[in-house]
Amino acid sequence: MTLNKPFLVHALMEGVSVIIEDFPLCQFRLLNDRENPAFILVPKIQAIKTLSDLDQEERFLLIDEIDLATKKIKSALKLDIYSTEITADTVHQLHVRLKVSPATTSNISFFDAKDAYGSAEKEQILNSFKLV
Repeated sequence: MTLNKPFLVHALMEGVSVIIEDFPLCQFRLLNDRENPAFILVPKIQAIKTLSDLDQEERFLLIDEIDLATKKIKSALKLDIYSTEITADTVHQLHVRLKVSPATTSNISFFDAKDAYGSAEKEQILNSFKLV
């Protein structure tokens, strides 16, 4: 594994997300977008753009961390994931996007508006994960 190298989250991704937790391979982050609720996992390895840039051990660990993040989302917020995407789209940095099922967000007030989360809302979400 190559985790001892320097790592920076792409500036655009840093600006639109907030860290929830550091996993061994990835940063687990909340996307700051109430209209499209999602979480991301960003491997802490610089300059990777495809899954094949990870070695076999890292790929296995990524799958384990996708499972862990999904369980934490379900436990902390009672939300279901309907889509898991491995991409490097706009930011050219490999990440996993875990999209929340819209059907499970209807009873959660901080997912109602169509803009960024307010400070109190972000804090509420982050505090939910501290209980898991």
